[in-house]
Amino acid sequence: MFSWHRFFPALIEAGYDVVAMDAPGFGRSDGAAGQANLWRADDAELVLDILNLFHPEPNSVFVLGQCMGAAMTMRAFKLASHSADTSPFANAFVFHNATIGTWVPEFEEAVASSNAKVMAWHEVDSDHMREAVCYKNLTRLQKLHPKSVEFFDNDRLRSSDPGSPLILPTDLSPPLPPPRLSRTSDNTVSFKVPTPEIVTRVVNFFNRPLTKKEEWKAPTNVTALEDKNFEASSRFKVFVRVRPLLPREAEGRTCVAVQSETDVEVDKKRFKFSRVLGQESTEANLHNTADEVITGALTNPDKNGVIFAYGQTGSGKTFTISQLMERIKVHAPDDITLRYIQVYNDEIYDMFRSNLKIPSLKAATALALDSSDDVLAVVEDANSAHRTTSATQMNEHSSRSHSLLYIDAKGGGTLCVVDLAGSERVRRSRATGKSLKEATEINTSLLALIRVLNSTIDPKAKHVPTRDCKLTKLIAPVFLDKTCSASLYACISPAEDSRSETTSTLKFAAGSTFVGAKRKRRKQATKWKKSFSGEERDELAENFEKNDAELQVDGALVDISSGSGTTIFTRGLRAPRLDEPVTTLLLLHYYGGACRDDGSAACWDTDDLRQYHEALIEVGVNARILVPDIPGHGRSPGPAPPSTPEKKPLSHFVSDVMVPLLDYFGCDERTVCHGFDWGGGCAVALAQTVPYRVKGVVAHNASYRLEDGQREDLSWTKLVPHRAAVWTESIWHSKVKAALVGKQLGVKFTKVKGELKVMEETVRVVRLVGEG
Repeated sequence: MFSWHRFFPALIEAGYDVVAMDAPGFGRSDGAAGQANLWRADDAELVLDILNLFHPEPNSVFVLGQCMGAAMTMRAFKLASHSADTSPFANAFVFHNATIGTWVPEFEEAVASSNAKVMAWHEVDSDHMREAVCYKNLTRLQKLHPKSVEFFDNDRLRSSDPGSPLILPTDLSPPLPPPRLSRTSDNTVSFKVPTPEIVTRVVNFFNRPLTKKEEWKAPTNVTALEDKNFEASSRFKVFVRVRPLLPREAEGRTCVAVQSETDVEVDKKRFKFSRVLGQESTEANLHNTADEVITGALTNPDKNGVIFAYGQTGSGKTFTISQLMERIKVHAPDDITLRYIQVYNDEIYDMFRSNLKIPSLKAATALALDSSDDVLAVVEDANSAHRTTSATQMNEHSSRSHSLLYIDAKGGGTLCVVDLAGSERVRRSRATGKSLKEATEINTSLLALIRVLNSTIDPKAKHVPTRDCKLTKLIAPVFLDKTCSASLYACISPAEDSRSETTSTLKFAAGSTFVGAKRKRRKQATKWKKSFSGEERDELAENFEKNDAELQVDGALVDISSGSGTTIFTRGLRAPRLDEPVTTLLLLHYYGGACRDDGSAACWDTDDLRQYHEALIEVGVNARILVPDIPGHGRSPGPAPPSTPEKKPLSHFVSDVMVPLLDYFGCDERTVCHGFDWGGGCAVALAQTVPYRVKGVVAHNASYRLEDGQREDLSWTKLVPHRAAVWTESIWHSKVKAALVGKQLGVKFTKVKGELKVMEETVRVVRLVGEG
């Protein structure tokens, strides 16, 4: 075990109060030794109850957890996150031999979002193996989030770096008499004794503030129906229903103002939805909003539908669903099959089989009905017998589970009707005991639903976490299946004392309007220059006559800035026939490395240039070759341009160096730019920035990405008809990157083997431009 008491003096000196606890059945605490399963279900509440005895400030509790102590605190962290308005945890955890049966996704989410940090040691023994849940997950998290997780395998550290100050030395002590030991069969007690370096490291770890990264969230201050950048989805519609005031609320103020059939206002913020059903709206108004989803799912075998209600407890969700069931009864054919389940404390129960716990929807009872008239009676009977409800301070008949009714129609698809349990603030509902645990599970699943929503809308999200809980797994088609139509009813209370919950529900509803929404394509504002003017052509012709002779295979410094002193060392070979139109091949080398000293010669030596030239002559192209050393490389003076667009966009290099170079040698649009690696990115940037200057571009293993604020736009490709993305496999150039570069060029990349094949592809493009 870890000798935590060795940390106490340093922590106290640093200003921390220390609370140490023996778990039930361990040390001097009562309970059966080694029978953690008897109290594990309540250990999170136990930890929070003990902490509450000391009245900690919010975000003030740091954790040292050993073995199952780590599990207890992770579960307490989850409970505190979902059942309290503020958590006592400071979200900094130090673990030793952490062990847990079921991993806590909320803990991982906090780490992933930089809202929690972990320092952990592991010592392999018969109870703490590397195959354990905690070991595998902490190892994985360290790789994913190295700034938030420090995980040390003590045995491997001892063998790989025996002098490391992070190694935990071990003391073996004689056995202690019961009840001081958790297992009376132990012969020795193994203590891990922290060194002064480790104690200092842990104290500094607690003292170091979290660097939280900004978490992407769905828009909540505007809906997709009013955002000019989006076109709201036709398959996912969001409606708001304002329930009437209750008798006890009638004398008070209201927090909601319905401005029109589509607009609602709260806290001076106006939202637009597909429809807003105010307190005076009728059941017929509600039915009209649902007809499209209901009829589509029940009559079309290629369509499915979902109707679900969201809101705080007591906002009228179950009542809304019951009224919609009346409409379903009207549209449903007589030959239907029902499956009815409820998700209670993240477990699935069959409502048609005496509330039997089942592993998945597939195991649910399928109840065939001959008449749709029986639907309401069957569902109401199941609700009366098995739906889990209880009374709270906010709702006398609060649903404590999520119910899902699946209706499979013969000749149609499947309609799923979801009555979500209401979110609640424990401070207002005053839930305790069993109700507190239910509230925690409800809030946990609703937060998982919000994470799914955010991931669905987040343009950078690589994963939608639909498997975080049973609820999100069951309604995943709403977000992932494009053939599924959905109607979300955000139910809100107009009462002043529900202002906070009502605002929260409307923000969730606003974010939901972006599910399936399409970003509108803006018209390209850039008007590309299509060709040279007459004066420009005359100037290029003059430059050609004056400067083309400077091209030589050994290279020379040329002043490309009209005498201002900007010089570029340039090698090249002249066209064989100067009395005919000349095509130019511009070769751009990679950044740094051997090119720093040798310039373009590190990519193409003299023999390479002659080979290119001969190949062009062989296919009948009257071409010259232009090969500059970029500034700061080879024999070109001056500072090197930035290697990444964050420091300075490539478009600046194009305008500052490449265009003046082309002007100097009188290159017209019969130009092909071939670039390798960084040079390939410059070739793409040249074509995108001044497409009228080139007719062809070849990007070989190019390194390129869009600049900040730059949108994907291929309109320039109309002026550059001949484009190629070439990829030769190497450890530095991935296939994925080649595909992305091809996308920027509007072509599919071509995989080739060897420099000869690369040359053949380049010669092909130059020939097409020369013939053009």
